Amino acid sequence: MPCLYPGNIRNLVVRTVSSAVLSVLVFLTAAHDVAAQGTGNLLMNTYPSNTRPNTNFSGTPLTSGPVTIIDQVNLNPAGRADYFSVRIEGYILAETTGTYTFETYSDDGVRVFVNGSTVIDNYGLHAPTINRGDINLVAGTWVPFRIDHYEWGGGQRLRLRWRTPGASSFVYPPAANLSQTLPVSAGGPPLNTQDDRVAFIITEEAKRQLQADIASNQRANRDARARHATALRCQRLEEEDPTRIDHECQDDALSKAAPLQFNGSLNGTSQSQKLVGDFYHAISKSNGVRHIYSGDFDVTRFEGGDVSAVFSARYARERMVGDRLIGTFLALSANHTEIEDVVTGNRSGYGLSAGVYMVDQLTEELTWDGFLSIGTGRNNLDIQDGGSDIQGNYNTTSALLGFALSGERSYERFDLRPELSVSVGYTDIGNVNVSGGTSPIVDAGGVTLARLSFQPDFVFFLANGQSRFDTKELWVTPSVTCEYQDTTYTDQDCGGGLALEWTADRDDGLLDVSFRVSREVLGGETRDSVGFQLESAF
Repeated sequence: MPCLYPGNIRNLVVRTVSSAVLSVLVFLTAAHDVAAQGTGNLLMNTYPSNTRPNTNFSGTPLTSGPVTIIDQVNLNPAGRADYFSVRIEGYILAETTGTYTFETYSDDGVRVFVNGSTVIDNYGLHAPTINRGDINLVAGTWVPFRIDHYEWGGGQRLRLRWRTPGASSFVYPPAANLSQTLPVSAGGPPLNTQDDRVAFIITEEAKRQLQADIASNQRANRDARARHATALRCQRLEEEDPTRIDHECQDDALSKAAPLQFNGSLNGTSQSQKLVGDFYHAISKSNGVRHIYSGDFDVTRFEGGDVSAVFSARYARERMVGDRLIGTFLALSANHTEIEDVVTGNRSGYGLSAGVYMVDQLTEELTWDGFLSIGTGRNNLDIQDGGSDIQGNYNTTSALLGFALSGERSYERFDLRPELSVSVGYTDIGNVNVSGGTSPIVDAGGVTLARLSFQPDFVFFLANGQSRFDTKELWVTPSVTCEYQDTTYTDQDCGGGLALEWTADRDDGLLDVSFRVSREVLGGETRDSVGFQLESAF
């Protein structure tokens, strides 16, 4: 694991702050990219061969050119009627999510690879034969596609058709679904070479880890914000009447141990399904210092098929210094991802981070909080790209920075609780040593993420009625958000959304439940979410 020398920390902080300034400028000019069109065909090369089964797909081709309809009978490349091989490759577009069935009619051998998986494999000598294979694809994704075929003697035949999800018959894939190169938006990821795909996977995983780390720090700061508000309230009560005993102050974060609390939620969107949970326990000392043991986990299935699991444990030490809450923390994390998108395989890693956070009241109705953390990680990559088994170990170093302004004002029928937050993270990866690929070193560069969000919460207090729950609330939260990322490609989007959440909790504080629905439109992409949350103290 790399060491965090002072020079490295200084460089990371400088790059993170620079990224924050750049991100704000990008937000002001954010625009959504329009996806490019495919070439409308695949690339077909033919090669001579005198071995069986034919494995010659290198050197100078006999012929080379585009092909749209794959339906060849008795090919005669460069006057060679027998003993030749054919390789057709490029990318194919799945327009709907579901099971696609590919069908070949071949003489002689044929193999079909889709998205890194072998879908059809009948590579021996045979008369014209039909073979079929299935694969699940996700709507809107271009996936790598390849056919290997050879002709040994006699007649030659090669035809390819597919049956899309819900269809009853086989047809030729339309030209609009074929491309020799990967069609992406102007700012999309370059995936035309193996090095591009390896770098994309590494940076995509670093981006997901950075997102999880930022979210974890923001959740921890929101919890600290609540403890800070309670501490200030209790300080004021003590100043007004030292003899007064308040139940909430008896259980105040800085004067007594808090029970173990567990919080879990299940959220689903069109892009992912997420199970999130966290736990919290605090033990205070008589000198006013509070020791907090907490952690969280995040299991997510993304639309491309990747499944990611992240677990982190955190120890924090905090105390009130005047009217400010100041804390330091140390966190350990472990993560694992099963990759089923651009390539297949897995990535695992672990990390260590340390940081500081602070909460301070600007006015009676306005509070600010912030965090800064530095981390390092060790990662292992094991993926398959076509016929290559690629492995590598690499280190990462990260810096995270976040600020938030929040307030609260009470009206006759509701409370208004606005929050303006900015978060920026940078992960340095650099050169990655790999084995089994086309290059021994892949330059993955770094990952920069930034998010600017404004969300005013309107909290309506509902009538209690006959219920086991003593407090019920309805939260209505409109939002405006801008996001920026710089990985192997750059993307920036702005948009807005609306969330509705119903919450209820018992007076003994042992059980809280909530139900949440939301819609966010960001850069033309709609993210719908439905979530249920249960929080229990033990």
